[in-house]
Amino acid sequence: MRGLGIVNLASTAPAAFYSCAAATLFSLRARQLCGDLPDSVLLQQPYATAAKAAQDRLCAMLPCDARAPIVPVQEMLLATRPGLQSPLTHAVHKAAYHNLLQDPATNQRDKARLRSCVGPGA
Repeated sequence: MRGLGIVNLASTAPAAFYSCAAATLFSLRARQLCGDLPDSVLLQQPYATAAKAAQDRLCAMLPCDARAPIVPVQEMLLATRPGLQSPLTHAVHKAAYHNLLQDPATNQRDKARLRSCVGPGA
């Protein structure tokens, strides 16, 4: 069964991981939990490369106009960026909604049902 009624972890995980990294990478650098490593070395650490992979997946999933909250991982080292998970998850769901409506394999009944789920009082 296709639809957005049940949250798909595979589609929202990149938004969650990227948002967590955006809120914490600056703290790691500021508290020097990584020692006195230069930024170029910090960006090679597993958590930073995983954040970059999540960023790349989000950019592939979202249309250009929905990528505004996404900043390069390098900028996450300069300032904390809290509160990204909700807008990014919303953008992922909105993109999936529009993809389903534009998919020729989705029958008209399913499209009508999907549209009815986003109306007032849904």
